[in-house]
Amino acid sequence: MNDANGTGGASVARRHPGDPYPDLTSARIVHRAWREDLTRLADLATTLASAAPRSDTTPYAMPSGTTPYDTTPHDATPSGTTRSGTAQSDVPPSESTPSGTAQFGATRSADDVMRTADGDAVVSRRRAAAIRDYVTVLCHELIRQGRGEARIVWPLVDASAGGAIDMDPYRDERRRLAPLVENLCTTAADFARTPSAHVAGLAVALREMRDALDEHFGYLEQDIRPMIHNYVTLDAYEAAERRMWRSLGLTRLARVLPWLARVATPEERRHLKRRTGLVGWIILTVLGPVYANLERRVFGDPTPGNVSG
Repeated sequence: MNDANGTGGASVARRHPGDPYPDLTSARIVHRAWREDLTRLADLATTLASAAPRSDTTPYAMPSGTTPYDTTPHDATPSGTTRSGTAQSDVPPSESTPSGTAQFGATRSADDVMRTADGDAVVSRRRAAAIRDYVTVLCHELIRQGRGEARIVWPLVDASAGGAIDMDPYRDERRRLAPLVENLCTTAADFARTPSAHVAGLAVALREMRDALDEHFGYLEQDIRPMIHNYVTLDAYEAAERRMWRSLGLTRLARVLPWLARVATPEERRHLKRRTGLVGWIILTVLGPVYANLERRVFGDPTPGNVSG
C-alpha cells in the first residue's frame, strides 16, 4: 500500500479480536452537527418561505439533469455487498462567496427588507447575506471533508479490511451528493440577491440536502462503522484522525471546532480538546462567542449549547 492510497507507504495491521476498538467519537459529533444544522436551516427557510409574499415567489424546480437523491431504496442493495461513499466530490461549488450587492426584487422596501403583503419584515438584506454565507461555508466544508476522508480514512479501511469490503459503492454514493451541494450553494446565492423570489427554492434545496446527507450517514453508520470496529486498530485510526484534524489548517479549524462544540456534550467537548490540543482549546475559548454571534445573525436566536467548552 503506497502513499497515494493514503496509508503513508506503511503496511496496515488488522485489528484482532480482543483488541481495543477505535474511538469514533469525532465522527459521531460530525454527523450530529450536519444533521442538526441542516435541519435548523431547512426549518428557518421554510418559516421564511411561509411568510414571503406569494406574488413574488416563483415555483421551484430542480435544475435540468438533477434527479431526486433517494431513487435507489436501501433494501435494494444486492446481498453480500455494501453501500458506500467516500469523501469525493467531482462537482464542487464555486469557492468564491457571492458579493451580495445585487438589489432585491419588486417587493423590496427602501430599507432592503423582504416584507409580507401586510408590510411585516421577514428578513433583512444583511440577514439574507448572512444566511447565504453560512450555507456557502457549509457547502465548501462538506466538499473538503469528503476529500479528506477519501484521501485518509477510506484507504485505511480498505487496507485494514484486506478486500473484505468493497468501498467503491460508497464512493459512488458520495459523488451523488455533489449536484445537491452545487444546487444548494447556487440557490443560497440567488436567495441573497432576491430573497422573496428564492426563499421557497432555498427551503427545498436545504430539505433535499438534509435528507440525502442523513441517508448517506445512515449507510456509513450501518455499513462502514462496523467495518472500522472489526478491522481497524485503535492506533491506526487515531493516526488517521490526527491527519484529518491537521489537514483542516488553522482557518478551517477556527470555523469547524466551534460548530462541532455547539452540538457536543461536555465529555465530547473534552474529547475535541484532546484531539486538537492547545490550539483547539484557544479556539474554543476565544472564538466561541464570535461563532455565537454569527449564529445569532443567521438564526436570530442565542446559540444552543456552549461552544466555548
